[in-house]
Amino acid sequence: MANDSFEKVEEKTSIFFFLNTPNYKGSFFQMATHSSAPAYVLGLACFSRGLMAIFSPRDEYGRVGLPLEPHYIAIAAPPSPSSSSSSSSSSSSSESQLHGYVEESGVSPLMYFKGIREVSYGLVLMALQRQGHDDAVTTVAAVLSLARLGDGLVVWMRGGNQLKWKASGHWITGVGLLGWVVWRWRI
Repeated sequence: MANDSFEKVEEKTSIFFFLNTPNYKGSFFQMATHSSAPAYVLGLACFSRGLMAIFSPRDEYGRVGLPLEPHYIAIAAPPSPSSSSSSSSSSSSSESQLHGYVEESGVSPLMYFKGIREVSYGLVLMALQRQGHDDAVTTVAAVLSLARLGDGLVVWMRGGNQLKWKASGHWITGVGLLGWVVWRWRI
C-alpha cells in the first residue's frame, strides 16, 4: 500500500516537471498552437525589405511613399576670358564666380538607417523564434506593428498629396501585425 502512494506521487511530480519546463510555458498544449512559420516569413520579409533599402535607396522612397529629398548644388559661373589668363586668383574672386544653385533630388542617408532597422527586425524575429522564445517573438511583433503604424503617419504627413495613399499600406501591415499579436497573446 505504501508502495502504491509512492508511485502516484512520483507520477504527478514527473508530469508537473514536464509541464513547467520553461520551453513549454506551463502548458504543453499552448506551445503546440504557435507555428513557427509566420515568424520566419515575417522575419525574412523584414530582412529582404531592409536589403532592398540598403542596395536601392532611391527606389525605396517610392516603395514607402516619400518623395526624394531636395539637395542644392552650387554652380560656378563659366570662366571669363580675362580670368583664364591670370593664374593667381584669390579666394574672394573664386567666391564671386559662383553662378547659383540648382535643386536636385537625392537620397538621404536616413534611408540606409531604415534599411538597417528592417534587417535588424528580421534577424531578431528569426533568432528569437529559432531559440523558442514565443513571448519575445510576440513582443517584437507588437513593437514592429507600432513602427508600421508610425511609418504610415510619417508618410501621411510628409509624403505629399500624390503619395499620401501609400500610408494605407503601412497601416494595413501594422493592423495585420497587431491582429497577429493579439491572436498569439490570447492563445
